[in-house]
Amino acid sequence: MPYTERSVVIKGLGWEDGTPFTAGSGGTSSTNITETISNVSVSGTTFAAYAQEFLSTVSNVLTVTKNNNQLPITNQDAQIQVYQNGQLLIKSQYVVTLPNTITIDINTHYDGSNYIVTFIILA
Repeated sequence: MPYTERSVVIKGLGWEDGTPFTAGSGGTSSTNITETISNVSVSGTTFAAYAQEFLSTVSNVLTVTKNNNQLPITNQDAQIQVYQNGQLLIKSQYVVTLPNTITIDINTHYDGSNYIVTFIILA
């Protein structure tokens, strides 16, 4: 059975501002991973990852301020995740309105909920 073995170096990006961690920052991640891969093409795509917390909310409208108040414009289903009290919400439980608003369905939201919004921006 043919296979290709490759070693991938993963360098983490900061959740706060999407910039790469630097040596000595306490958040450096440079781990070699060996994975079996076949028929895969990898390009030089880079991305920035963001996370923003909304604690003890009383409104079902979340205004994202990370990435200069900008959520991903395309492929939002794959690039945005919304968690309520640690549980990943499904797409029908929220609506994204560009440039930076997420409205939680009124039947899903309840006052005092904690939300985390994570998203990636592909460059």
